[in-house]
Amino acid sequence: MTQAVVPIGKREYPAGVTAEQRAAINSLAEQPKAYSCYLEVLGEMNAAVQDNLLHYWRIGHSVVKLRQDQGNVYTRLLAHAVDMDESHLAKVIMFAEWMTSEDEVRKLDPRVTFEHIRCLVSRDAGQRQRLLDKVVKEGWSTVRLRAEIDRLRGIVPSSPNAPSPRGLLGNLTNARTQTSEVARLLERRFDGSVLDVLEKKIDAGDPYVDEHVGSALAEAQEDFRHLRDELTRRIDRLDTVIDKLKVPPDVHAAASPSANGRQRRPG
Repeated sequence: MTQAVVPIGKREYPAGVTAEQRAAINSLAEQPKAYSCYLEVLGEMNAAVQDNLLHYWRIGHSVVKLRQDQGNVYTRLLAHAVDMDESHLAKVIMFAEWMTSEDEVRKLDPRVTFEHIRCLVSRDAGQRQRLLDKVVKEGWSTVRLRAEIDRLRGIVPSSPNAPSPRGLLGNLTNARTQTSEVARLLERRFDGSVLDVLEKKIDAGDPYVDEHVGSALAEAQEDFRHLRDELTRRIDRLDTVIDKLKVPPDVHAAASPSANGRQRRPG
């Protein structure tokens, strides 16, 4: 949802700014390039059409330019300043690093949404392109795309008859699968129970479908989008933890300074 910008002195704060946001904005204002990036991102968030790929790319591109000049020190502050989840901003940045020009983004098929992009950015380049081709040529939804990525990652849908997973990795993988299934179920139910029914009523010229219904639907859609985005963020966090746990223990041990300096006790 876009927010009006309220100018205050030489700084700009989003309407309804929180204390955390204000503190982040004040910190960014101490560095001209960081504050300039903040203004670019805020302006794009206020002006852009929701789910427009160029909108996300421009935000990511602004942050990428700042990071090239100043490093990663301001990324978290930017996320707090514009009230954006850090994991979501990370995906936006990865999108801008994947496609380095607006022309590349404009050439994407209209059926490709940012939800598709979120799923793809963390894949390796070859796999990413193959999956993107599937989305375009076969019209894959984000549900279908996630299912294929799960398959490639070795994550299979859980079954009521499946044995209980053992160990931390098994439990996390099962939690990730269940969270993903909830997101898919919400998407299917929203499309089937709300959108499909409403479209049929509109096509039939139902007199009870008026602007009040449209307003209520828009509000429900916004609530659904927030819930879906939250589930997506949880899935992303679970993916990160699961990937770390899949690293062999000896690699973790080799990377640990304490492990390198620890002497083995005699057997």
